[in-house]
Amino acid sequence: METPSCYLEFNFPNDTIFNDLKAVFDKFKDARDNDSELNDQYWLETFPEYAASQFWFLDTDIKPLNTTVVKTENSWHFYSLVELLYKNYEVDFVGLRVLSPNIGILEYDPYSYPYGGTDGFIAFLKSFTCIATIVDDGTGLYKVEFNDNGSYSFADLAV
Repeated sequence: METPSCYLEFNFPNDTIFNDLKAVFDKFKDARDNDSELNDQYWLETFPEYAASQFWFLDTDIKPLNTTVVKTENSWHFYSLVELLYKNYEVDFVGLRVLSPNIGILEYDPYSYPYGGTDGFIAFLKSFTCIATIVDDGTGLYKVEFNDNGSYSFADLAV
């Protein structure tokens, strides 16, 4: 299979986590491909509790029963990420697959530039304890370097 112009390569801890991630990714892809109208409750129920707990929620939001993270500069609001993945990213979701044991790839094709960047995809992966390692965002190939506080930067992987 030929790799599309844009992707995120990532590490995943085990097959169960990968399968959970793929199931949610496929629901976003299907909703986008079919222009489906889905509500907040649907998306909250789509995410496993452990992944939903990695986001913060407004007091007025429909929330998971378990504890969630506190809002910080490096945490994401759940429904903001859902809105980005569900409707606002200017990309086609191509696929999500395993490359080798514990290494996966999330593939997408942008409609044009700028399309919204990779921050949402990185947050989505991170909520499933998957760590982005390499990004090809259409402008270059980069290594993702995470800091202790949860922020990250990109190092150019020029060939």
